[in-house]
Amino acid sequence: MRHSIYPYNGSCTEHTDYGVVTFQQSTAAGLQAQLPNGQWFPLQPPDSGGLLFAGDMLERMTNGKVRALVHRVCLDPSAASVSEPSAVRQSHILFLQPDRNTLVRPLRPFCTGNDMPPVRYGDWHKSKTSLAFDR
Repeated sequence: MRHSIYPYNGSCTEHTDYGVVTFQQSTAAGLQAQLPNGQWFPLQPPDSGGLLFAGDMLERMTNGKVRALVHRVCLDPSAASVSEPSAVRQSHILFLQPDRNTLVRPLRPFCTGNDMPPVRYGDWHKSKTSLAFDR
């Protein structure tokens, strides 16, 4: 579980999450999903609820049938309150991820003969985070 705080005029660039699924509950709007046509769509959870969306490993397990959600956080600077200008949005994010040694491959019902290759989750996570964080 991660608690993220987005400051005034903060953002998080577009990405997919590494694991199987992500559950997110937030205090303010700002989460957007990329539609197949490339446009961005605001995601609004139901009152007192959250959003559940697919990650990279669910996409692999379903051989691409369920796509990992490309998403980002873009905050409206006018949403900052005068009493709390440094924290516009806070999110509780729960990631469901395999163990780092788990070999993730398409599940049998999704196999077609032209299948996504298996990956060791720890290797996938390391390669993906190195793109974002290695300098």
